[in-house]
Amino acid sequence: MKKVMVVEDDRAVLDLLGIVLSDAGYKTVLLPRSEDIPQKVAAEKPDLVLLDILIEPKHGMEVLASLTEMQSYPPVILISAAVKGVREMGQIAKALGCFDFIEKPFDVTDLLSRVRSALKKSGRSVAA
Repeated sequence: MKKVMVVEDDRAVLDLLGIVLSDAGYKTVLLPRSEDIPQKVAAEKPDLVLLDILIEPKHGMEVLASLTEMQSYPPVILISAAVKGVREMGQIAKALGCFDFIEKPFDVTDLLSRVRSALKKSGRSVAA
């Protein structure tokens, strides 16, 4: 069973992602804050990280930068609400090593498709 770590401060979105991913056959690690994410990734060894950009205490871009400094890190999909500059932020994130970027509100079917794509392209099995 593939493991997805979700880092999201909006409890409703965090719970929704947990349910959607669990129903799709993934094991989930749900985190409401962005502290110590590299250490948590090293300990939990997720196959994928879904990471909110606008999160505390560390901004999602800071977390992404710290993950890409790790010798081996899972693919990261950034998620964020549609705010001014969010598309540009997504382009910057991809240049920094982010696999994909999803704007909120998101379509659940599209999100699951992107999760499967990230797992496949990273060489991790798409089977949950």
